[in-house]
Amino acid sequence: MEIHKLQQLLSEMSLQEKIGQMVQLTGVYFDKEAVLTGVVGEQLPPEWVIQYAGSVLGVIGKEKICDIQSKYMEQHPHHIPLLFMADVIHGCRTIFPIPLGQACSFHPELVEKMAWHAAAESAAEGIKATFSPMMDVSRDPRWGRIMESFGEDPFLSGVMGTVMLRGYQKGNGNDQKGSREIPESGIAGCLKHFAGYGAVNAGREYNDVEISQRTYTMCSNFLFV
Repeated sequence: MEIHKLQQLLSEMSLQEKIGQMVQLTGVYFDKEAVLTGVVGEQLPPEWVIQYAGSVLGVIGKEKICDIQSKYMEQHPHHIPLLFMADVIHGCRTIFPIPLGQACSFHPELVEKMAWHAAAESAAEGIKATFSPMMDVSRDPRWGRIMESFGEDPFLSGVMGTVMLRGYQKGNGNDQKGSREIPESGIAGCLKHFAGYGAVNAGREYNDVEISQRTYTMCSNFLFV
């Protein structure tokens, strides 16, 4: 969309619409068959937040996504579509080895190919973005999310993360280096948890992190190659 059209759209949007675009909700708020329990059921967001939400997490299935999308766009004042996102960590319909296992292969070309297949399947379902690759440098096997990482070596993590991102965003088998366009068979990737999250003390999720400036800098410098 041309910049002046975007500026015009932004000027016409209400404050609630703008706030809503920054909100991501789980799919249960859009699924009539979902049973809301616990905190999710007790603390429902205001109706306008659901009406104007910008993205949805955790919905899969082309028919379900299309149904939610059509109903959402009908009621949205400016017919802005929802962005469907998911944690496509090691495959969508076809399941590949976990990223930690992929790193053990020392085979970047194969990792890129796996990401490309995962993206093609995700795009076919209506998913536009994934929360992957995870770039944490993880050295404590007690941490439950270590399986999402490429392990303890910053350089290897940088190599594998780079090719995985390229595979997600490539699409159609065409090299998209330098391009900001994501092909229809590709999805947007997300270099997440940068940085230090994977170094939690005692491997306890969301625990504190004690890391020296030197170690932090070393890990940061080698994450992107």
